[in-house]
Amino acid sequence: MNGSHSARFIAGTVLIASSFLVYLAYPIILLIMPFSGTVKVTMTFAVWALSWAVFSAGMFLTGPEGYRRFKAFWSRNKNGSAVNKTI
Repeated sequence: MNGSHSARFIAGTVLIASSFLVYLAYPIILLIMPFSGTVKVTMTFAVWALSWAVFSAGMFLTGPEGYRRFKAFWSRNKNGSAVNKTI
């Protein structure tokens, strides 16, 4: 059971990380693709929605452990940036 949980957590983490690849697709869609503006906006929205769907699936797969780690990471970064601004 522990190995299964570990594989699920790893799969979720990979999905979360891969959801950020959408930022690489934006310049390609907006600058390189030879389509009209409406089609480019539609494609950008579709890629954005897909990114959030993959991120959400990753969060689901990581489970409560992944949520706790993400929350701790987020609060650590948020507190760290606030400390750096006051110095």
